[in-house]
Amino acid sequence: MKRSPVPVLACVLAFACTLPVAAQPDRPLRPVPLVAGQPDTVFVSDLGLSDAPVAFVSTADVTAEHDVAAGTLVLTVRPGFEGLALVSFTVGGDTLALPVRAVVRAERSFRFDPEGDVASVHLIGQFNDWSRTRDPLADPDGDGVYETTVAVEPGRYEYKFYTLAPDGTPGEPLDPAN
Repeated sequence: MKRSPVPVLACVLAFACTLPVAAQPDRPLRPVPLVAGQPDTVFVSDLGLSDAPVAFVSTADVTAEHDVAAGTLVLTVRPGFEGLALVSFTVGGDTLALPVRAVVRAERSFRFDPEGDVASVHLIGQFNDWSRTRDPLADPDGDGVYETTVAVEPGRYEYKFYTLAPDGTPGEPLDPAN
């Protein structure tokens, strides 16, 4: 008498469906673009990882700080490092790697000698999305010339200076030096 393989197959399938599935990314991990020397925050959920516990390991070139409660990963590339690095992490018992692509940005210095008194001066331009708060200039020696140095990718950029007068009046004066 021959037995039907259906009951055996049903038992194997039922058992296999109860086995834990490794919590690997749901898609291939693309390199995370970073600027050397500048920390950047990535949401762990954006990496396609499930809710399984994840442990990241820093390397000589990339520091990885995982805030489990916030679900974020702060990655900082060592100043001067440029190229591809792999940040190892474990999830579901598997060790995987997160690719990180680092670039070094050139530093550019900006100086502005405003006409009259100002309470503050900020550098605004294409390289900082025209933010009026991101890149303040300072006058540490009190000579009336405001300065800052920012890291930018090679290229040509439009920029302005944004000033606030002591009474709070905003302005975008032309830079006579350029």
